Amino acid sequence: MRKQERCTKILEILLHHRDGMTGADLAHRLDVSSRTVRADIKYLQECLAKSCCTLLAIPNRGYKLQGAEYGEDLLRLVDGNNAAVGVLHPKERQNYIVSRFLECCLTNASITQMSLADEMYIGLSTVKNYLTAVRERFAAYDLKIVQYKAEGLRLEGTEGDLRAFIVNYLHEVTDEKLCGLLFDRIGNEAMEQILTQTASVRHLQLTDTARRDLSVQTALAIQRSTGGHAADCLSSMAQKLEETFEYGAAKEIANEIFRYTGIDRARFRTGTHRAPRRAGRHGAGGTSRHDGAYTGFAAPHNRQREIWCRTHCGRAEG
Repeated sequence: MRKQERCTKILEILLHHRDGMTGADLAHRLDVSSRTVRADIKYLQECLAKSCCTLLAIPNRGYKLQGAEYGEDLLRLVDGNNAAVGVLHPKERQNYIVSRFLECCLTNASITQMSLADEMYIGLSTVKNYLTAVRERFAAYDLKIVQYKAEGLRLEGTEGDLRAFIVNYLHEVTDEKLCGLLFDRIGNEAMEQILTQTASVRHLQLTDTARRDLSVQTALAIQRSTGGHAADCLSSMAQKLEETFEYGAAKEIANEIFRYTGIDRARFRTGTHRAPRRAGRHGAGGTSRHDGAYTGFAAPHNRQREIWCRTHCGRAEG
């Protein structure tokens, strides 16, 4: 963990534990030595020198923040290069909560508000405030946060809407942990190599960004389909797509992935219910969306849309 990240965590921990915490406990939480904690504390004390808050070092008791009534303002410290230290904006905290819900979707797990508060070192009331904004972002894709039995909260919605949100979210936000879950069966580099070497994809002349999006979409289709979560596709749409060049491209990609991973093709099923709903005017990251919203691409490229439909609806087997 880098110094800036450690300092962020120290501030957040001390904001959450107003009675203070010992250096040994901080070192254990950060998985560093007590010497490193002391160095970080000294740096933070220098940063706080001109603020209304003081970082106290109390013998035999540890470290405590005094005068830290406004935690968000406190986290707006800067280092010598004017680089931000800490979680500077509520949007970053929202993204953390969004990511945790998406991780739960991919691992079939639930999460509680208290767990989020503990992970983020903030109060339960603050978590509830952030959840209001997060719910609005999910609602743009017809997704809802619901109580799941007695386990906690989960995300609920159609498979197509969920996949659209995840792809758009990862287009706008860098989340290594979430990508790690997606590329569990086939690594990101391997996926990129398959897409780059596939003749049909080369013919499409996709931009680097579009190819990365397609890589995420394909990995997501694998992760969800092998977990028993099939996406719906209208039979009329499927019939039209089978007559396109893009169907052949998707079929070629799928065959290479099956060969590489050894995944059973029978696990890629197709639902033929309703037409997928278009999401609202706000994207997964809260920005304005383009016409290619449901496909998960940043722009309405028809060829990309066709390939997405083929790989996501699971009818790309040879």
